[in-house]
Amino acid sequence: DKIYDLQKNAPELAPKKEEAGKIIISWECPKCTFINVEGKAICEICNEPAPESAYLNPKEEKKDLDSPKSPVKIEEKKDESKEKEKEKEKEKEEEELKKKKQEEIENQRKEEEKKREEHEKFIQES
Repeated sequence: DKIYDLQKNAPELAPKKEEAGKIIISWECPKCTFINVEGKAICEICNEPAPESAYLNPKEEKKDLDSPKSPVKIEEKKDESKEKEKEKEKEKEEEELKKKKQEEIENQRKEEEKKREEHEKFIQES
């Protein structure tokens, strides 16, 4: 409806025919540098039409988003890296806790052994 209204009332602002049916990704306005959200064919600030680079063919969209260089894939890789880092940190913390627990157990064993030896020595001296 908005495109129809634009074509009727302000044809110079309406998307060109070859852009109709294409998907609009978020884009930076070349005139005012405002970052426009997906689906907006005209800058929300200065009414500048979206550049050609903001348009994707529906068939190309999936291919572009699956590309290793696509913003979506880059963000997914960052998220995966963060998750791996968190997992490594968690494993490290668990390992440190386990080591600390083993040290505590070993210290208790030594303490008990020392008490036992003192007790035996006391009994022998009595």
